[in-house]
Amino acid sequence: MSKTALTKKEALKKSLEMWEYLAQDIDDNKGEANPKEKYFEHLGINEDETPENNCYLCEYCLDKNGEINCYQCPINWAGEIKTPNKGYYCERYTTSPFYQWVNAYTNTPEEMPKYAQKVVDKIKQAMGED
Repeated sequence: MSKTALTKKEALKKSLEMWEYLAQDIDDNKGEANPKEKYFEHLGINEDETPENNCYLCEYCLDKNGEINCYQCPINWAGEIKTPNKGYYCERYTTSPFYQWVNAYTNTPEEMPKYAQKVVDKIKQAMGED
């Protein structure tokens, strides 16, 4: 976990950088090893300094007790208007590009860059809303 709290703008910027890297069609972004862990290794960031869940958005959503409050996530993962219990969770909705990226990791690793690019698009959309 990183040592300083991230602002929304910082979390989005760092997430965009990570997912643009993951969207590249290179072997490190597909296959057996966790591509997000490989990204941090590539940057020389040790495990103690990586963000919560290897995700800058999750890190941004940490509350004072160290729990992730997904309602604070600036990304609308479901592709719908956010309402209580709807649209906040990256891994809950089959329409979420993050869900699709994780599914590709398990089933069709060669498609991971395509879904990573969709995550990039979601982040850019959220950045435009600031």
